Amino acid sequence: MPKATPDASAILRGALDLYIEGPEHFTVAKLAKELKCERSIIYKHFPNKSSLLRGYYQHTFNRYLEACAATPDFEQFSLEEKLSHLIYTHLDLFQEEREFVEETFGKFVFKAEPKSAFQKSVEGRIAEFLSHSEGDVAILGGKNVAEFLTQEAFYLIKFWLKDDSEGSEQTIELADKLIRFASEALQLQVVSRGLELGRAMLEKNVLKLKPEGLNRAALTLLKRYT
Repeated sequence: MPKATPDASAILRGALDLYIEGPEHFTVAKLAKELKCERSIIYKHFPNKSSLLRGYYQHTFNRYLEACAATPDFEQFSLEEKLSHLIYTHLDLFQEEREFVEETFGKFVFKAEPKSAFQKSVEGRIAEFLSHSEGDVAILGGKNVAEFLTQEAFYLIKFWLKDDSEGSEQTIELADKLIRFASEALQLQVVSRGLELGRAMLEKNVLKLKPEGLNRAALTLLKRYT
């Protein structure tokens, strides 16, 4: 019976195993030999070696989306619950290929210029969460907040990769605190209420800003956002 043609998942699986054996010797030709298929089969899914290795992260994100679809009432989750699900699902998936993630996350994701497809996907997903949330997102800008939260998530992954505590307890503790703080800060309208207070104090001359130009600029900014 002829050997089945490997699909994208099988190609990625083989690529990760081969890369871990020796990153400096990893080639598409060797992968094709390992998978017993023509190189054209690999190139059908991945145009080059770089896209193949980076593709793992986008593949992981797609698996995360599948997990969301399989989660009952996911759309009714709070912002905090959605962010927690995103972080912990990715950590669970990364754990399956932790050695590869340790070797490549910094290069392919954390320090990638321009942004990796994976980073754009995570930012887009968080922006989607924020678009359905109440609070200060409209003032701060959903895109800007999504970019900031994505960077914080990536710092958290970097921390997790070095976390040697039992069951990654330190990462879990840090993640819970960061997610709770971000969710509450956005939903409690801290920024908008602060701007309203500042505007009231400026209009009543309780708050004095000098020089006069700075006073006018601050008042203009406050009026714009309140």
